[in-house]
Amino acid sequence: MIYILYLAFYVNHVYIDAAIQKDPNDKAPKGNPASYIFAVSIIYPAGYEFIQLYQYGPLRYFSDSGNIQTIIFIITGILNTVLHLTRDPYKFE
Repeated sequence: MIYILYLAFYVNHVYIDAAIQKDPNDKAPKGNPASYIFAVSIIYPAGYEFIQLYQYGPLRYFSDSGNIQTIIFIITGILNTVLHLTRDPYKFE
């Protein structure tokens, strides 16, 4: 829940308000500080789900479609965090 709320704040802050300062070459700094909050906010759900995966085993865990959706959410959240830390959020390269 915290991740979703912060994602809404981040989109507003970065893209709508354009609050990230760009350097003279019109590039945003890589690894903008707000992206670290993404990383912290995805740790708990990822840890919780991977513990469940370990306890139940892959076959039982993935038999529930809700768990598949949660794993997709976690993987895309991690990918989102990595991309925002390593890429310019204003350029789609």
